[in-house]
Parts: sequence; structure tokens; C-alpha cells
Amino acid sequence: MPYRLILFLVCPCMLLGAQEKLSLDANAAVQEPPLQIVGGTGTAWSPPMAIDGPPSPTPPLTLTIKSLAVSLHPAGAAAVSRKELQYELRLTNASAKSVKMPISPNPGLTYRSCPPGQEQQVGIVLRFKKGEERAISLPGNRLWSGCPAMKDSLVTLLPGEWITYRGSAMFPPLHSDPPGLLTAAWLISDVSYSSTPEGLREKSKTKLVINSAGQNLE
Repeated sequence: MPYRLILFLVCPCMLLGAQEKLSLDANAAVQEPPLQIVGGTGTAWSPPMAIDGPPSPTPPLTLTIKSLAVSLHPAGAAAVSRKELQYELRLTNASAKSVKMPISPNPGLTYRSCPPGQEQQVGIVLRFKKGEERAISLPGNRLWSGCPAMKDSLVTLLPGEWITYRGSAMFPPLHSDPPGLLTAAWLISDVSYSSTPEGLREKSKTKLVINSAGQNLE
């Protein structure tokens, strides 16, 4: 009986497989003292233009709102009750190449360890819009930083892998709260610092902004 040789051709994308690479807690405590920034220039936090700008024609990453939950935050006798948002975002490498992401929650450590001009920062911005009112940015934005000189400050995402960002944000008092529309933006910027008699000044340049689709909050 003749033997038959059967060849199986496997696409490289099947070997990689989509999976979570890392989960980051935006509410985790910062281990190093935060940097005392007295001023600076840049586009990393210039709402609404940098956040709401047109998306890249072929973005290498996608940002998805996976879950949202709103609860009433308890208040003391002299305080005003406020609503708190619990969120979960997924940043997926949608390209055919691996990409490196800053993941260190300690900007003070990366500032002291990264050579000048090599530090990058990632930020998450949440914006809420109710009806025809002007959109507001929710407080509590968190930064992650990293550079090649600190290997533990970066993670490599293979095609199809993602990072999950989990955290919470408070709706400001005396502002609109749900129902409304929530959107998220993910930003990565090149960052450098200069010392002055008053303190550190930051210079940042946003390299990429990835916007999520909006999701209704009840």
C-alpha cells in the first residue's frame, strides 16, 4: 500500500493567537514619589484637539471599551454624593508587527533611570458627553512610562495580543453625570525634562492617539 505524504500549511497568524498579554490597574499606588512638574510644552494633554483629532488611516492599535459600571460613591455629611465609573479598556495590537509599550507606573523612577530623550509615556483619557452639553474629561487620568534602558518598563505586544487597562474615575461635582456617552482615548508621547530653579519642566510630543467608539452610560 503506497504511503502518502500530507503537508499541512499553517498561517503564522494562527500560531500567534489572540490573548491578553498584561493587565494594568490604573488605581494602583505609585511606588516612587511623583514628579513635581511646574510647567512645560507639548500636545500630550491638549484637549480637545489632540484627543478628538482624526484617526490614523491604518492605526496599528485598536482601543475598545469592554465594560463600564456606574455606582453612587458614598459621601460624608458635608460632602456631595458623586457617581463613580468603573471601566475596563482593551488596547489590541492590530498590526502584523510586534510593538513595545511603556508599562511602568513610576514616572519618578523612569525619569532618573532613562537617558534623556528616550522616555515615552502612555496615557488614558476618558471623556463624557451628555446630550448637547460640552464634553468633559473625567479626572484621575493615569500615566505609564518606559524606555529601552529599563527592560522591565516595557512590554512587547505580538500581533493579536492586548493590554487590559482597569480603573475608576469620579464624575466631578456640579457637572453632568449619566446618562450620556463615554469615549476613551489612548495616547503615547515622547517626553523629556529640563531642570529649572522652580522645578522640572516637561516637553512632550504626542506620537499617536487611538480613540475608542463611544458607549452609552445609563
